[in-house]
Amino acid sequence: MKNIFGSYVFFIFLGFAFGSCSQSSSQFGLSTEDINYIQSIQSFRNTQDSLFRISKESPFYKHKNFTKLNYFEPNSQYRVLVKVASQIDPEIIQFQTNTERMPVYLKKYLFDFTLSGHRDSLWGYINNKSPNRIFVPFKDFTNGTTTYGGGRYMDIDLEQGKDSVWLDFNTAYNPYCHYDTGYSCPIVPKENYLQIAVEAGEKIYK
Repeated sequence: MKNIFGSYVFFIFLGFAFGSCSQSSSQFGLSTEDINYIQSIQSFRNTQDSLFRISKESPFYKHKNFTKLNYFEPNSQYRVLVKVASQIDPEIIQFQTNTERMPVYLKKYLFDFTLSGHRDSLWGYINNKSPNRIFVPFKDFTNGTTTYGGGRYMDIDLEQGKDSVWLDFNTAYNPYCHYDTGYSCPIVPKENYLQIAVEAGEKIYK
């Protein structure tokens, strides 16, 4: 079985590339900041799709007809700044997966936020291999309809000295198990089930 965290991680560290705006923001009813953010997400996705086509680590490497993944339109309303609340004594947990593998993580960060007028929270987990990268798996009301039934993941890079991070659902991605059953993927714990529909990030791939 292949491990999703060995194969997917190099997609996530890619920086967002900001493009120039050729039309005034008033034409879209958006601020320049919003337009730049949307362009950065689109640039990130273009790069990600390209890597999915050419990388040997990609589940689509042998699928020559693959062109791109399926996404919701970028929406800055699904990007929230949250305080980093670290647990003094983080709990050691073993993630259930779709295989017998049970990776060990620390349940360390709790993110409280308001999204679409609804207050909720998500736990963030870290492992010894990447102590500054927070793994945030989640499920929401779109699972099984517009998004993968097993839930989606986000990764957050924690900068030293920062007391807040961006929780950006536009970067939410599908586990490799959605594309190929030959991978071992963590199952989203019930404590990270959101009671809203998150229409951002990756959709079901058809």
